[in-house]
Amino acid sequence: MRWIWLLAFLVAGTWIGWSPAAVSAAQKDEKMTAEISTGDNQWMLWLPMDSQAAIESAFEVLSRDFHVNRIWWRGGQDELWLRNFTFRPANRFYDELWGWVRHLVDEVGTNRIAIAAARKNKMQIWMETGLFEFASHADAGGCNVYPYQCESNLRLEHPQWLPVNKYGTRTQNGPIEFAYPEARKAVIDQLAGFLVDQKYDGVVFYTYVENFSYRYLDEFGYNEPIVREFKKRYGVDIRTQPFDKEAWARLRGEYVTQFLRELRAVLKPHGIKVAVRLNPRDGQSHMPEIWAASNKGPISTAGHIEMDWETWIKQGIVDELCLYWPGNELTAKAVLAATKGTQVRVSMYQSRGEMLPGLSRCLFPGEELTSGFPRENFIGWDDQKIDPQPLESLRSKDKFARRRIMYLIAHNKQPDAASAFDQVVAAATNDPDLYVRRLAVDALAAMKDPRAIPVLESALNDKENSVRCKAAMALGEMRAARSIDLIFQAVDRHGTLQFVEVAALNAISKLAAIDPKPVLRRVTDPNVVVRRLAVRCLGNSSDPATQPTLLRAATEDKDMYVRELALKALSDYPCESQTVVALEQAMKQGDETLQVRAATDLARQVSHGATTETPESGSSDPTPFKLLATDSEQGRLQRQALELLVGLFHQYGDGCTRGDADWGWRPVGNAILCFGDQGEAELKKLIADPVNRKLAENAWNVVYIRQSPSHYCLVDEKQDEEAHRHHPFLNKQEIGNKPKEE
Repeated sequence: MRWIWLLAFLVAGTWIGWSPAAVSAAQKDEKMTAEISTGDNQWMLWLPMDSQAAIESAFEVLSRDFHVNRIWWRGGQDELWLRNFTFRPANRFYDELWGWVRHLVDEVGTNRIAIAAARKNKMQIWMETGLFEFASHADAGGCNVYPYQCESNLRLEHPQWLPVNKYGTRTQNGPIEFAYPEARKAVIDQLAGFLVDQKYDGVVFYTYVENFSYRYLDEFGYNEPIVREFKKRYGVDIRTQPFDKEAWARLRGEYVTQFLRELRAVLKPHGIKVAVRLNPRDGQSHMPEIWAASNKGPISTAGHIEMDWETWIKQGIVDELCLYWPGNELTAKAVLAATKGTQVRVSMYQSRGEMLPGLSRCLFPGEELTSGFPRENFIGWDDQKIDPQPLESLRSKDKFARRRIMYLIAHNKQPDAASAFDQVVAAATNDPDLYVRRLAVDALAAMKDPRAIPVLESALNDKENSVRCKAAMALGEMRAARSIDLIFQAVDRHGTLQFVEVAALNAISKLAAIDPKPVLRRVTDPNVVVRRLAVRCLGNSSDPATQPTLLRAATEDKDMYVRELALKALSDYPCESQTVVALEQAMKQGDETLQVRAATDLARQVSHGATTETPESGSSDPTPFKLLATDSEQGRLQRQALELLVGLFHQYGDGCTRGDADWGWRPVGNAILCFGDQGEAELKKLIADPVNRKLAENAWNVVYIRQSPSHYCLVDEKQDEEAHRHHPFLNKQEIGNKPKEE
């Protein structure tokens, strides 16, 4: 789920960094680092990293025109996870995503290609991964729907290694607690073995974790080794007495330091270096990084842990410290001063402008690499330096010249472009260079000449996935409704995740608004991937045939994912009894995942037209509503739906044998909460009469430990204390400690 913060980069521009400034002659010769976050490249339609041609082209440009001599490659993390994590097929979208990544890693060999391309271009290649990122419990938020996509087998096999809260009621999503020597060793054995085997030059750690389950800074970190050591040093039990939070954070940081010390000792004989990214925000360089900041401010999702980089420098525990985007000059000066006279390198994400002496530059490159222009032209910036090129460049043997003019045409910067239409067509279909073909497709879309439509349709069968994706998007932009069937045919033939879930979905959704009939026909296509796509594209369609078609798919299709998608689309329409019946049927007869999805959709469906309540801070999606009067048909449906949801929730109690026992209760419980006071009252009955211990605990978690799949549900420590006063099994006399006053 890296996509949330990365979307900000798309809005801000292709590169990340500070305000534009001229590039000096010295800067033209500087060497720098480029980060490539492959998981996002393999999903979003960014710079392609899905074939040998795509990877080799990017690395060539990075070395030749962007002065890069080192790659930070997140593809290694993908492979490490594929080897050592458990993936949850109930999250059907992410199951498809990881299937696509597995194909790229195991069959295409993207990581092997990247390492070879780096060597060919005389660049180092380091693996980028998370210092605290071992993924999450099934009921964690962060993947838009439950369950969370995957989790490290180390976490699953050793739950005692997970950071725990002071009450012993929750464990943290993401990290492994480094206070356990055996946990440190297990992580190091796994990580170091992979780095050595794959021959990476180094490892760079980011320090956030990607989930929404963190609720306040001091929530986790009360494991027995930490409790014992803190009491030994300060005579205080941090679980039951007020204590110094900063001393606690320093202690937790000591275990992180020890992990890095032990890792470096293992890697140093192999010449593999270690870098750690620092939080760039003012005054927070000793905190882990943030991820997907909430509307209440930045969240250090790894927890309250002191990142003691001064000790790392003094003891030579790391080879490099990097200030992540958007950089911070004051922190950079402090780190540079601390590294003076040492071998520790300091880098910072800053795309443009003069760097402080001693700093190394890091870039986050994107589609500007395809432009044919070097870094000094500032492609993608407001002051980009691009002049019209001679049309003869279209016939040049120099692929970079062809890229430059094609980029200009694609961005409406070439004044005589119209006269070059035939040459652009030829490039889109026949140019041997991947980037030229991609740009030619963009150029045809920019020209808006209807004669381009057959050419774009032909490009749907290009040998490169990224060109096919561009062609589908271009046909959507051209409003070429006649091409819907051809896009579906391309899905049938090629069907990569990027093409289906991003390009084709975007294009057909636009074209279906013009002519939905070809999409409606595909809802019964023999190819299940085509059927899934067709159902997705019909959401909120105004065509009168849409709802009956979706209803048939929701109740009759043999594929549970098609049914799931159809039910979700139906639940967005105004409340109708037929839809409610279909949802209720799915809750009783579908597979367990479909039952849970139908429960959520049922709450959404019967809420249409009801008065919504103002949600409490941190409430779950969607907004709670007030039940309508019982004498209305919709009011009757609402109460019937609530009764059915409560019945399903009861299945997650003691002795539950459901395959979704570790996560299904959460979305079903959240659906019950959507019924406002009445829904909450039903759950509180289970807490007040805890004959069924598991059911009572699940109900308590739903009511008092709010958790959304798509955003943070923040509280403070006092609110957490109050929530635990309602826990069905805790000794209430032990709850109520106040943090030490500063």
